[in-house]
Amino acid sequence: MKRENIDHLLYNSFPLSGRDGLILFFVITGGIAMAAGNYLYAGLKPLFIRELFTGYPLYTIRNIIYYPLEVLLMMQLLIHSQAAGELLTKRSSIPWGAFALFLLWGLPHTLWHGFSDGIVSAPRAFIYSIPFYASGKNIKTSYIGMILLWFL
Repeated sequence: MKRENIDHLLYNSFPLSGRDGLILFFVITGGIAMAAGNYLYAGLKPLFIRELFTGYPLYTIRNIIYYPLEVLLMMQLLIHSQAAGELLTKRSSIPWGAFALFLLWGLPHTLWHGFSDGIVSAPRAFIYSIPFYASGKNIKTSYIGMILLWFL
């Protein structure tokens, strides 16, 4: 990719608009609904709440630092694979980044964490990409939305 395309994509400095606020509202609402569903059917599963009640402060601090960095890695994978897919096929209507997250982040969980975790993680890759596409590929809104979905 040309340098100017990367700069424009990664470093856009658009302020958060009303549309971004609406997207984040629905992300928070959907995340809370997912967390409530997990709690009702499987016990205390929302990540952030579970981390606070583990009783291991160093583990909790490590994860609170690690998870935003993992979401940043997912965000970079999403951005660059979307740009590469658009560049190769000249079609911006296809969610190339979501497919890349599915293949490169979701499915490897099957190898390292087992089949049941892989089956859950792979479709969640599509869920984590929703803020990116809904915000019109706005990086700030997407990252905030992905972080909120991750912790909830």
